[in-house]
Amino acid sequence: MMPGSLTYPEVAAPTLIERIGNTPLLRLPRFTGISPQVEIFAKAEWYNPGGSVKDRAALSMIREGERSGALSAAT
Repeated sequence: MMPGSLTYPEVAAPTLIERIGNTPLLRLPRFTGISPQVEIFAKAEWYNPGGSVKDRAALSMIREGERSGALSAAT
């Protein structure tokens, strides 16, 4: 692998739902010069099945709908 090239961790989960929210944190070393005591990280939300942080909100709405009975397999 070339220095500075990006690598992506293997993302495997038994179900699609288990992939939602289990996204890696990426250290951003270019920002370490701001303060030596501070590390900056970014959340790699593109690892969600839909490629967005919106997957978390959608899953939350579905679970709440199922919990309340407003959503079922028949709806």
